[in-house]
Amino acid sequence: MEVTFGNSGAINRAHYALVQKVETATDPGLADAAIIREIDNIRAQFTKGTFSPDSTQCRDALLILLYCTTALTYGLPRPDYMEFALPAAAGLAEGGSRHSDRRDLESHDESRICMALDMLVQGPTPDVIPAIENRLEELLSHKSFHVKRRALAAFRVLSQHDQELLQRTMRKIHKRLRDDVVPEVALSLAVDLVKADILSAETVIPPIVDLIGRTPSKRDHRRQPCLLRAIKSLGELAGYASTEEVPHLANILLQNCKPSQPYTVILEVFRALRHVPEQVLEAVLSAASTSHPISAIRPWLSSKDRNLQYALLACLLALDVRLWAGTEEKIPPQLQEAEVHRIMSLLDSNDPTIRLMTSRLLHRVDPNILEVYLTRYIASIPCPTKHSLAVCESYASRALEVSGILDEEGPAYANRILQLLQAIQTPHQGEAPDSKVKSNHDPVASDAAKQAGWGAGVKSVLESVVEVILDRLRSLSDDFRTTFTETICEGVFSDSSPTRGPTSRVICAAVTCEYGHLIASLEPQAVLQGLTSCLQGANAGVKEAILISMVRAAARCETILDDVKSAVVSLSKSSGRHIRNRCDQFLLLIKELDRLKETLSDMKSSTLPDVLVAVEEHLSKQPKSPPRAVNSLPMSSPKGSPRNSPSLSPQQLSPRPSSKLRYEAYEPPSVPNAGNTSRRNRKPSYTPSSSAASEYRGRSPEFHSFDLDPMSQTITAGFLALAGGDEDLRSVSHSKPSSPRPRLPTSILTPLDSVTSRMDLIALESPFHTEPPSGSDNKSSAASSPLVYKDDNFMQRFEEAWAALMTTKRGWHESSPTNVARLLQDAGLGFVIALPETDVFGDPAVVHDVVGLIPSATGQAQTAVRLRPGEDDSCLWVLKCDDAGLRAAIGGVLQRS
Repeated sequence: MEVTFGNSGAINRAHYALVQKVETATDPGLADAAIIREIDNIRAQFTKGTFSPDSTQCRDALLILLYCTTALTYGLPRPDYMEFALPAAAGLAEGGSRHSDRRDLESHDESRICMALDMLVQGPTPDVIPAIENRLEELLSHKSFHVKRRALAAFRVLSQHDQELLQRTMRKIHKRLRDDVVPEVALSLAVDLVKADILSAETVIPPIVDLIGRTPSKRDHRRQPCLLRAIKSLGELAGYASTEEVPHLANILLQNCKPSQPYTVILEVFRALRHVPEQVLEAVLSAASTSHPISAIRPWLSSKDRNLQYALLACLLALDVRLWAGTEEKIPPQLQEAEVHRIMSLLDSNDPTIRLMTSRLLHRVDPNILEVYLTRYIASIPCPTKHSLAVCESYASRALEVSGILDEEGPAYANRILQLLQAIQTPHQGEAPDSKVKSNHDPVASDAAKQAGWGAGVKSVLESVVEVILDRLRSLSDDFRTTFTETICEGVFSDSSPTRGPTSRVICAAVTCEYGHLIASLEPQAVLQGLTSCLQGANAGVKEAILISMVRAAARCETILDDVKSAVVSLSKSSGRHIRNRCDQFLLLIKELDRLKETLSDMKSSTLPDVLVAVEEHLSKQPKSPPRAVNSLPMSSPKGSPRNSPSLSPQQLSPRPSSKLRYEAYEPPSVPNAGNTSRRNRKPSYTPSSSAASEYRGRSPEFHSFDLDPMSQTITAGFLALAGGDEDLRSVSHSKPSSPRPRLPTSILTPLDSVTSRMDLIALESPFHTEPPSGSDNKSSAASSPLVYKDDNFMQRFEEAWAALMTTKRGWHESSPTNVARLLQDAGLGFVIALPETDVFGDPAVVHDVVGLIPSATGQAQTAVRLRPGEDDSCLWVLKCDDAGLRAAIGGVLQRS
């Protein structure tokens, strides 16, 4: 039933008309198109200045825009599509906030006053001060302690914008300090008054000392926050008190440092003592009548409680080491040798925060202690061939924690990293990289060793190590970065260097790319030659990082040596498609060095990702050569046989031997207009595997300008792994080419389409599996036969199973998805493989996943697998299975193959 304007609740006629269009639209794309047109109309009104920012028309327009953002089905065309309305919205909100704050503060309702004060504390602005400062001063004497506490907090945060506002609190602050319910906020405000030189420390210290003297009982937890705040305030005021008053303040703090006190109070006392001048504190502790504060924390040394361990280290770090380590003659050492060993044992704690605090403490006491520990730790690292990648990264991370504190110079830090990586990624003498796996002749145990990843740390990049090093370099000075980069280059560029592992090469590529311009000892040509020498023997991921860094180094050169060019050409000939593409990019870019320098001069930073983005953007603007035809699903075929067929038949998923034609193949039957036969009187279907954005673009032609050609994008293994690990990205279909063609899912292909798709197989010797060997039973034959679902609901069943199964395992396979599907079928596990959605016209640019299920006896899927195409006829496999035994069996098939 149609709702009239009067009963609709619309703010105006434009709003009513827009809602009518949206609700009566027969398609979400049409509804979104109407919303986008309304947004464009409002943008035009804002541009022309039709109404002022504080007018009713402006408010109504903003409300309509708010409705538009909530009513869109597929989102805005661009993230900044509605930025034109931000200034008006901010001005309207700010004006309304000032009016609302003043009105609520003048209310007699306590809850509304508290709400307004909370808003002021959370978002203070200087514009609101003139409107509320008088009322805020009156609220300091309000009968409700909730209001008084929030009023004090509001004065404190607003004083950061206008320090003169503190003058209004002078008359009330002393009374509030003696108030039993709001002293915490009053203490903070009192310290601010002393620091602003509005009040003297002598007038504020007595009430604080009196407050500390009222020591709460152990059960009185409500008073502990007040005591903690009072101790902290007394420590902060020690620097503003008179010389005669400071020793008295130190004694008051030490009197509250007793083993009977809660550890939170003791920790706050140690933190307050660091504000006391060292000479004064040393004189106080030298007195025979004063108990040393270390005695209060000595019982914590034997505790296994993480909180007490943290408090122990925090207390020792807060106090100068000369006051307890025995480095001064006046104060003897406060810890016994066994207690020092107990502190050193915390270097092996499982808590990274505890380890880091222990390293800092030992470095303050004596850096040589930390040096000896780190040297022994690196020497004790076991052979990397006997551990997985995760274990190698764990050893490296712990060593880097200590090195980051101990090594304060660039060369020392670089040499330590090279020493560490040599110990972690170089097999020990007499050990082969896979010795532990090869020495075991049991095939089951050998497969388990491979699955556990023994020896993986030798050939893999320790990503956590690279991340820690680069993050630290970005926080240090240019001198540190320069000397670090020079030392790393000297250690890695040498062909005979024992430290030339995959991780050290990536670190070298990253730092020369980012900080190569700081190096004065190496010419740009030498840096480029050194990077070129690192290409030999590296894996594909390392080569890519080096090639990107070489682009940055080439931009600093005037000419490129022929040795560098020939090395890259040779690498291109012996590499796969992805690395070959990077080599071609490098060779193309160095032809015009001036243009390359101009391209890289506008980068956001000199990091590897930003260099790659700048290069890709530059190359995308160049004229493109005609794309080579590739398969929608690459599969191995004999030489000379056609590789791209209109669609993939079920039989193509089963392995068959290459064979000769027995007779000439029949011509495939002529196919009538596919679009008319299969799409007549049919609405577009929405399958779980199709994304809302692509469907919207298909329905709304005006948004085709935002489509991207997938053939112009470089898909790397890391990108596919990231997409495979994101639940939202798994169900999103690939983008269509910029000139869209009609496409049908497999579930709605006509019988004629299916016949045509398999006509190219009629001439082969056997489109199915070869006959099983003599003696094999029917059961095993059935288990290995190709099973292909032609059920219309298969994708829905797959997506439901994918969402229901919780345990995920993934990996990378060097074969195409089609070949991996064959391996799974041949394993005899009962896999049911579904054909991917392919373009009905055989468009080679449309590439989709191969998916499969293992149904249980009840018909429900107990395993789901997704095979995603990658570069060089490889694929990312993602397996979801909650059965540990079945998951291990499938993973063994995929990894063993």
